[in-house]
Amino acid sequence: TVAGVGTGGEGEMRGTINIGDDAIVNAYSIDYGAGIGNGLWGGMSGTINIDGNADVTATSNSGAGIGSGNDSDVTKTGTINIGGNAKVFAFSKYDGAGIGGGNEGNMNGTINIRGNAKVIAASGRKGAGIGAGDEENLNGTVTITDNADVTAVSGKKGAGIGSGCEASFKGTIIISGNAKVTARTGVSEY
Repeated sequence: TVAGVGTGGEGEMRGTINIGDDAIVNAYSIDYGAGIGNGLWGGMSGTINIDGNADVTATSNSGAGIGSGNDSDVTKTGTINIGGNAKVFAFSKYDGAGIGGGNEGNMNGTINIRGNAKVIAASGRKGAGIGAGDEENLNGTVTITDNADVTAVSGKKGAGIGSGCEASFKGTIIISGNAKVTARTGVSEY
């Protein structure tokens, strides 16, 4: 029920997590917490920054790889920034988003991917690759810009970038600059 990096079960992640320089981070939650973010039911209202030459792997069973845990939202103030030359692999084995909301978690906040970042974000089943978890909405903003290289994948019925299965898209997606984006659904190679 706890995050790999962040809060324990039922704890809201309100603070700031900074991963930069040449850091190598492997964060894993074996059950309901996010790989990086909050645990079960807590909510993610803080900020996660990944930049520099950081190499980050963040995985969870049903929380987001990076974002909120199972049954909790990334709130309006929740922000995930990935930039610099960072390399990120974020994966939810079941129904959370790779980056964003966990299973049954809305993505109401902001996700920024920029610089020369290389990101793979995947949901194994019904969450979005980047966005909301299963049965929940993307209400916030996803921006991918500069020279970012992003692959966003949902294994079954979520969007590559957007909402989870059986949910609405009410937010904003901005792709600009020289960004390279591959977004797809119905694949589960991760």
